[in-house]
Amino acid sequence: MFKKVKTIAVITILLSSLSIIACTNESKENIIPDNSGNGCDTTNITYTGYVKSVMDGSCATAGCHDAATKSDGIDLSNYASVKGVALTTEHNTSLLLGVINHNDNFTAMPENAAKLSDCTINKITAWVNAGAPE
Repeated sequence: MFKKVKTIAVITILLSSLSIIACTNESKENIIPDNSGNGCDTTNITYTGYVKSVMDGSCATAGCHDAATKSDGIDLSNYASVKGVALTTEHNTSLLLGVINHNDNFTAMPENAAKLSDCTINKITAWVNAGAPE
């Protein structure tokens, strides 16, 4: 009986771990080759079409920058808030771009996780440079 309970506990822990890992992975990217041939299309990036999924999957998560937690007073769960952070500058760069690029004088984000992919950073940079369209 004890062996059966132990086996069930181990399986439960493994499945829980896998679901946590799956939830912290970056959202899938739509890779559409652009004219440069690098496989990362940075044209016409919008909040609803791309940025929101990255924020929801990597930033606006429970305990981080979701509406309930607002770590360091920053809520990245809605367009107006993300746009505000994207268009706020510190050290002559966008606050959002500074943290996701792991620039000096910025806290590297996502915290305690891998840096976002170059393509994701390029897309968010293009979005910020376009004025952060919805």
